Amino acid sequence: MRAGLREAVRLRLESDVPLGVFLSGGVDSSAVVASMREVTSGRIATFSVGFGRAAPTYDELPYARLVARRFATEHHEEILEPDVQAILPEIVRGFDEPFADSSAIPTYVVAQATARHVKVALSGIGGDETFGGYPRYLGLRVSALHARLPRWLRHASRSLAAHLPDSASSRNWADWARRFTAEPDAAPGDRYVGWTRFFGDAQLAILTTPALAAHLGPNVDELQQRAFATGGHGDPVDGAFRVDLAAYLPDDLLTMADRMSMASSLEVRAPFCDHRIIEESLRLSPRAKMPGGRLKGLLKTAFAGVLPEEVLAHRKQGFMIPLGDWLRRDLRPTLDDLLAPDCVRMRGLFNADTVETMKLEHLTGARTHADRLWTLMMAEQWMREYLDQHGRWSLR
Repeated sequence: MRAGLREAVRLRLESDVPLGVFLSGGVDSSAVVASMREVTSGRIATFSVGFGRAAPTYDELPYARLVARRFATEHHEEILEPDVQAILPEIVRGFDEPFADSSAIPTYVVAQATARHVKVALSGIGGDETFGGYPRYLGLRVSALHARLPRWLRHASRSLAAHLPDSASSRNWADWARRFTAEPDAAPGDRYVGWTRFFGDAQLAILTTPALAAHLGPNVDELQQRAFATGGHGDPVDGAFRVDLAAYLPDDLLTMADRMSMASSLEVRAPFCDHRIIEESLRLSPRAKMPGGRLKGLLKTAFAGVLPEEVLAHRKQGFMIPLGDWLRRDLRPTLDDLLAPDCVRMRGLFNADTVETMKLEHLTGARTHADRLWTLMMAEQWMREYLDQHGRWSLR
């Protein structure tokens, strides 16, 4: 594992311009820094984004600093303040299409900071998909046990999850529980794909207007379902790996990294996406990559004694932002502007009453709808940037 990543990093250090590394403080990017130090004794510049005391559960800067000190990097930090309204049009123009992953915000900010010092940056993107880093992979293990329960008990668990209070921290267990229990009778592949969606089919039926619903095609999850079916090793978790390698990694993470970095004239390279690493990872069983149910257990074992123990031991964070809190405070004017009832009705795409209910539930803390509201906000922002050239555009 270490030898393969070291070689993938070495190949990506070939450049005529200075290079750096996106260092989140997680295992993947830290392993890239460690591998980079193994093949060069020269300057390594690392770049991190944090949130300071305002959102400590989202902040991995302390772990990034440990790695930077261990490998003697030239470390740079950017504290992200929620002045998103100012950069939102730039982010939308950078994608050139509607794109709803809120991690685009810190990606854009760290790319801007990095581009001030280097022209190429390495990233840990792909480590989760190749070596089992997402908690939802373990969710499939639990799902198999859940499926053995009597049908009435599975449905009762869904009713119970619906009444759990949401949390404002980066780990909203209540929302996870609702996603987990949402389709108690579904097949493993359908359940897994459902966990990755912000809006399920039932939610879309309530959200969309008849005018938009008439344009929605069937089988929107066909690609993911086919990928899940190609899984091997007699383990549905392998199907989940293939779903993320086929869809989430290229269509979300790599798209986001490429377009947000290129918006700052920065090139990003991803050693974990080296075809030899991915091919080798697919030959390994999920139990080999996650021994004993330990997320990224193989990768962590490979870098035991190399990376600081605190980095190996702390729970996965992900490149997330405290979006839920921001929508209730600093981004509230942006939310009210982009999803104003009159605006939503004028567009004719979404049911204004449904959107208002989501907003009210989120703002009062009754439910966390941050990702769903952000999706609608980005759609509206994109329409304003690209379609409102000659007055307001609508489906009506």
